[in-house]
Amino acid sequence: MSPSFRKYRPSKIFTLLWPDLLTSRPYTAHPLHATSWMDGLRALAALSISTHHILEAFINMNNSGPLEALCIFFVLGGYGVSTRPLELMTHPSKQAQLVQTLSTSIFRRWFRLYIPTLVALLLTTLCAHFGAFESLRPLLSEPYKADFFPGSMTPQIPRQWRTMGKQLTYWSRDAAKLVDLRPAEMTKVSNSAYVWSVREEFKCSMGLYVVLIGTTRMKPIWRLATMLGLSWYALWCGSWEGMLFGFGAVAAQLELLIKARSLALLQQGGQDVVHADKKVRNGGDGLALVQTQRHSTLLIQGLGFPVVAFLISARVPGSLAFNNLVPLVRTYLSSQYPRTVCCGSGIVIFLLCMLNLPPKSLPHKLLNSGILQYIHRRAFGMVLLQTIVLYGGVLAIPHLVWNVVGGGIEDYSRKGVEWGDYSMNLLGLAFACLVNVILLLWLSDIFTKAIMLPNEALLKMLERWCFVQDGTVVVEGRSEVARSQVSPKDVV
Repeated sequence: MSPSFRKYRPSKIFTLLWPDLLTSRPYTAHPLHATSWMDGLRALAALSISTHHILEAFINMNNSGPLEALCIFFVLGGYGVSTRPLELMTHPSKQAQLVQTLSTSIFRRWFRLYIPTLVALLLTTLCAHFGAFESLRPLLSEPYKADFFPGSMTPQIPRQWRTMGKQLTYWSRDAAKLVDLRPAEMTKVSNSAYVWSVREEFKCSMGLYVVLIGTTRMKPIWRLATMLGLSWYALWCGSWEGMLFGFGAVAAQLELLIKARSLALLQQGGQDVVHADKKVRNGGDGLALVQTQRHSTLLIQGLGFPVVAFLISARVPGSLAFNNLVPLVRTYLSSQYPRTVCCGSGIVIFLLCMLNLPPKSLPHKLLNSGILQYIHRRAFGMVLLQTIVLYGGVLAIPHLVWNVVGGGIEDYSRKGVEWGDYSMNLLGLAFACLVNVILLLWLSDIFTKAIMLPNEALLKMLERWCFVQDGTVVVEGRSEVARSQVSPKDVV
């Protein structure tokens, strides 16, 4: 085989197309770390959102949208952005490492978010140009939409242009909208209705990096108060995404404060504790202190999960009456904002409860399972490729199932329908959701290996070009290795 075509040999193409889920790599290639359970939580949120996109085409889900799953993504995003810098701020000797961490994180953020997104938008545009969505376009338009897709979904199929030049111009306009951070409201992209969160995540993460830099020399308690105040300020400005990112940073700072307080109490008690589960030595008041701390942790864990369920339900008594009585709240907060505040608060409490649980507890084991960790690594691709899978034919699967086994979405509006009819309806929707997840995982697996992994390699190459390496200094615009000023004659 010619060397120029060696990289395209069939074995590599087969490796690209073969999903990693069917091998042992998803369970061994990525070892678990202390916060791997958060990745499993993101995977559950991604599955919830992808399932909602199917169900909303057939069922009115205006009052039960995927807002809770979106809140999980944004809160965990703020936690992930801030946790490492906040840990380094507690060590005065690691200020250089803190600067390096913030610099590289800010440099990588645009490339990691936007390069895969723009490529996925281009793939969606090409699919629209070659007619991949034309079979469902008439059914999703009036007057047929009410008969075939009576749900609350507003269809947004990418437009098909006659020439490739106009199609690429259509894509470039969407790309310009997506990277433009000036508009305060959400950016609606014509090629895909599911990538708006990329712009919001980039904007909120950049704002959070600025806050972290500005509060570097603050005391932890005042940094916590500043983050909490800026979170509410973001909500007052109309950015509920910024508020949720701030809540994630607040959770990270609270975790560090709790750890520091626990360590101080243990030191005051004269304890020598290697691990919470190991034997506590030296006895005395220190043992009673540790036992009190364990009882407090159990109390927090016992009350935390019911509180989370109460807050995420977003049905706090008096919230609507409070909005009607206070004109300022009614002016600046729409109906979704109290629900967002409740969800974000509940997720923060949930994070603090999970961080206090032992690593071998049942919730950690469930969220650290191999399948959820694999889905997390493909979650970004699932969001980017949702338009291709959804309008490429998955929305027609329930109707195909109902044509075979009976039933139909119109049965929901009839009176006196037997449970068998409802079970056929549920069968069609469940099968469509299953096929949707399988196709999303397979395509995002290919997308990860073909686009996102090379993008990471490109980032490493750019960092070698643009960043000053350790042990070097900049002299007249050049990066040179720092040498000792001591001459060999001075060495005894």
